[in-house]
Amino acid sequence: MLNDYILELKREGLNAKKHVKGILSVRRVFDDGRACREEYLGNFLTLERGTKYLNLKVGTYEMKHSTKIEGRKVKCLRPTDWRISTLLIHDALNDDPNNLEGCIAPFLFGDEAYFENSADAMKILWSLIGGWQEGRKVTLVVLTNVPGETRTKETWQKTRRK
Repeated sequence: MLNDYILELKREGLNAKKHVKGILSVRRVFDDGRACREEYLGNFLTLERGTKYLNLKVGTYEMKHSTKIEGRKVKCLRPTDWRISTLLIHDALNDDPNNLEGCIAPFLFGDEAYFENSADAMKILWSLIGGWQEGRKVTLVVLTNVPGETRTKETWQKTRRK
């Protein structure tokens, strides 16, 4: 029986402070052998530090429940590909995307003007995807790139191998 969580990231340009803003959608896919169905679970606003930092490109990524290794030891989602394993989804320290490098921080809707409560958003995200469990996997689908980026996951990986 398939029971997977899928996160979809759609970037929507830059805010006034030149941080990349977007929407992270959470879905769950069920397949009991007879039928496959999807259940929409929720949306979060997202911020990333900016366009000049390493970032995930359009494509599908396997992510795992993990803990940040450097800095604050907070729970995060980490790509399973070791080459990009520092590009995390986690809360922004003090709700400030300037504390992020290549990471994505969720925020609650309703806070668009101030982008607050990132830690609360991360707690809700964990509850929507079945709770945090070291090593558990989810799928992240990046639908759009940061402004100015044209590479896909596949073309990016080719240039990173050289």
